[in-house]
Amino acid sequence: MKQIFKELFIWLIFSGIVYAGLNSLQAKEPKYDLGQLTPKPVPLYCGDTAFVFQTAFEIFGEVPIAGAEVRNAGDLNNPVIGVLTFTYNKEWNKGTLMMTLPSQMETCILGYGVNWEFFPELKEILDEGNESK
Repeated sequence: MKQIFKELFIWLIFSGIVYAGLNSLQAKEPKYDLGQLTPKPVPLYCGDTAFVFQTAFEIFGEVPIAGAEVRNAGDLNNPVIGVLTFTYNKEWNKGTLMMTLPSQMETCILGYGVNWEFFPELKEILDEGNESK
């Protein structure tokens, strides 16, 4: 009986070490100093999602050209809490970055820009990797 407890104890210790090692490998997220960031009060305009998108499409002639999911802490295992969309009017060279909050049925305009410049080198930079990752 004493031998069984000894083997069980050794197995538990070994399993714990392996488990901790695997978890630490999975948790290698890039860390940054949040103290370097400061929240700023900025005017943020939000409205019914249908209205915001209809306005971008019909009044500003923009079409969506990119979108991304927003997840808590950027963790793919967390639920989607928002959807980013970039809409653009090529003729006017104007675009809008919006975030839709599905739980609120609301879309907020994060920014609107003119004279957009799209960098052809961006794909090369992303493919090669970025030191800030």
